[in-house]
Amino acid sequence: MNWIKRSLLAKACAGIVSGMLLLVLTSLWGGQQLADAISDMNTQIATAAEEQSSVSEEITRNITEITSIASKNSKNAQHTAETSEHLVQLSNALKEVARRLSH
Repeated sequence: MNWIKRSLLAKACAGIVSGMLLLVLTSLWGGQQLADAISDMNTQIATAAEEQSSVSEEITRNITEITSIASKNSKNAQHTAETSEHLVQLSNALKEVARRLSH
């Protein structure tokens, strides 16, 4: 329960600090400069969000490709196992033929 109170208090403090910072910046820079700075920050945030989205899409494509490759590998492994079993059977049959011919 204490961590909830601390979390709420931290959020409230952050809000107060943000408000105070906004007041300080407004008084230092004036309205237009602050608006320009906020606009620049919004542009940077939007650019970062686009880049993050692009990276997420690339990760999704890579995971899809890895899944496809893994599926193909699984099918190939199954085919190899089946072929190996068939070779064992052929080997056993050849041993039997060789045993019969030697007697």
